Amino acid sequence: MDTNTVQLIEKFGIKLDGYVEVLASKTGMATEHFWPVFVRQQQIEGFTYIGVPLLAFVVLFFITVRLYKNPKTRDSGDFIPTTIVSIIVFIGLLITTAGNLPKIFNPEYAAVQEVVKMIK
Repeated sequence: MDTNTVQLIEKFGIKLDGYVEVLASKTGMATEHFWPVFVRQQQIEGFTYIGVPLLAFVVLFFITVRLYKNPKTRDSGDFIPTTIVSIIVFIGLLITTAGNLPKIFNPEYAAVQEVVKMIK
């Protein structure tokens, strides 16, 4: 665990332990099995929230390039709406990436933050 995770755990201490036990009992899992699954879930969420917009951007990018290379669509301007949508999806990708990188690279901290949000 990194120092941020330890600081969060120390700050909420007993509340955090108790809440993790309550969550584990609600799901029917033992506490020692619940926490690794919860941490892994944070990592999967991070990959999903980054992967889906990335896939959409790549698909739209190739559609835009294909439309631009075709002289009929380039001259008629049909590729412009696709380009605008690609730019919007790219901006959304940047925003979601910034918020979800901690879930991928430090899932324990993200899991602790999630439990703290549930406590508040």
